[in-house]
Amino acid sequence: MKQRKLVRGLKKIFKPQSPLYSLLLGLMSFVAVLVSLLTLKEMQKQRELTMIPIVYPQKFNNQMVFIDTLCSDIYREQIYIEQNGSLESNIKEWLNLGLINVGQGSALDVEVEWQVNYDNWIQLLDTLALDEYLFGIKKFDQFVSISYQKCGNGYATSSNLTTNSEYSHLLSVNQDTDGIQIPIPSQLVRLPIAMFKANWHKYGQTRSNVDVTHNAEHQLHISYSGINGEKYNSTFSVNIDLYCPSVSYKIDSVIAPANKFMLRISVEK
Repeated sequence: MKQRKLVRGLKKIFKPQSPLYSLLLGLMSFVAVLVSLLTLKEMQKQRELTMIPIVYPQKFNNQMVFIDTLCSDIYREQIYIEQNGSLESNIKEWLNLGLINVGQGSALDVEVEWQVNYDNWIQLLDTLALDEYLFGIKKFDQFVSISYQKCGNGYATSSNLTTNSEYSHLLSVNQDTDGIQIPIPSQLVRLPIAMFKANWHKYGQTRSNVDVTHNAEHQLHISYSGINGEKYNSTFSVNIDLYCPSVSYKIDSVIAPANKFMLRISVEK
């Protein structure tokens, strides 16, 4: 009996002459439009997610670096690496870190900033008690002053606290597998080498200052935009260290070559 009454009531509602028919029809149309809009918005969101760029540093392969030891220059010596059987002397050509875009969309207005951890070297210099004339670092607001012995004569140079570079775009790795090469500040290699040489110059080669790794953790900041205008920022910890690849131990002495070191670079987010 109740079912019959329910059926009769529904028939009255769905009659075109019923006042509720138009209201119900409008409500159904509104729901259909709302579902369509939500579906389109979700599809657009998913498409935007697939177009997000993700910029990431590539792995750096360990490199044997060779030093020009024609004179007792502590800091600004020529640094080489071996490539294709010959020595490459232009440090700007090989001291680079690769950046690739592992996302699907292009990265625009890519900005890279290095923040060098000079405090680490200053603290180590204080610990070693090296003569500032031999090798010293002083940090100021906008730059650092590096003093060092150059072939028997005092000499000074300076470097900015940060090193910046800019690139117009970086395509997805699906379109460009090579990415871009960003320069690594040369002082990140020169400082640990100078630390070895200055230490040996003052104290001679010992087990404590030969069989050791000079390293420091620096910051790499990367910012860029997506094609939709969204901005992205990433910070990576870059650990750069050098060590003597071959050490000869004798009963009363230790000998390590002063003209070659192994360079290792690791990157973590």
